[in-house]
Amino acid sequence: MATIMIRYSLSQESFRNILAQEETRESAVRDILAEFSFTFLNMYFSSSKASFIVLADGDPMRVPALEMMYLASGAYVGCECEVLHSPAEMKEQKKLARAVSPKFDAPNRDEIDRMLLDE
Repeated sequence: MATIMIRYSLSQESFRNILAQEETRESAVRDILAEFSFTFLNMYFSSSKASFIVLADGDPMRVPALEMMYLASGAYVGCECEVLHSPAEMKEQKKLARAVSPKFDAPNRDEIDRMLLDE
């Protein structure tokens, strides 16, 4: 399980419909996330990007299907999901990155860098 931030932007028609409704979309979002076996955590509106942000716990392997569902509906002009990592989770990832980094032939190294590394 991972914490996932889902950000979606509504089409003009969807935005008009939401403005006309008194109730929120939180229950509809909660219900559809359950179909993906996600646990709804919270929902926000970002005034700086005019988009909704949903926090959920779930399997990151299901994120592409969730994004496709949102975009295929025609009600949204954008949907992107980010998997969020706690500091404790990052501690383990940093260990792996440090172990693998010396083996990586980065594209910003030129031939002189490679020769110096070989010596």
